[in-house]
Amino acid sequence: MNNSVASEQASQFTLNLDNEDDIRIFYVSGGDILITGASFFVVVAGTLLTSVSVRTSTINGVVLLTAAEGTVANLLASKELAFAYSRFPFLLKSGYEMYYTIVNGPGTGQIRMTLRWMRTTNSPNAHFV
Repeated sequence: MNNSVASEQASQFTLNLDNEDDIRIFYVSGGDILITGASFFVVVAGTLLTSVSVRTSTINGVVLLTAAEGTVANLLASKELAFAYSRFPFLLKSGYEMYYTIVNGPGTGQIRMTLRWMRTTNSPNAHFV
């Protein structure tokens, strides 16, 4: 039996800031996924909103980007967005999702989120939907 995990992959997701409230980025299907890293790049400057945050829907939700880190003052175009979360890797089980919340939106702007991840050995068909 092979006990190794699959090789690390990267997936990019676009967070459009012209929405309101909570917006699902993806949910995990077909098995569990190990999130090994993340980055956020502001493609288009954010305006007309207070902040944006990114978190998982798990019981003890993982907050990758806090509202303080995603404040509009930090949403400058062509800028890597700094965030403090560092407890990688973490497990995101099948059926759970990642979403972002826009405070006092809708606004304008766009963020590209890149996640580094691996399938677990018991989840060879895990994927984002």
